[in-house]
Amino acid sequence: MQNTATRRRGTSFIDFEGRFPDPESCLAYLLETRLAGSTLCPKCGNATDFLKIKSARRYIARCCFDATLFPLRGTIFSGTRLPLNLWF
Repeated sequence: MQNTATRRRGTSFIDFEGRFPDPESCLAYLLETRLAGSTLCPKCGNATDFLKIKSARRYIARCCFDATLFPLRGTIFSGTRLPLNLWF
């Protein structure tokens, strides 16, 4: 019989820390989840990349620099001052 850690990969604390080592990785995960695989700009509809604003919890579309995405808006994380990796 296999032990539980072998059967359920990705559920250990070490795996979790590897996936979400800092608040930025948590924010990137939330952005991916909110976009659901889409890379379309919310303003113009073109396929684009999203750039992280260094000092904020938001992203901008590379094609329209005034198209801003807030991955935390509408979630339980909205308005928090705690680092996201503590929430996760």
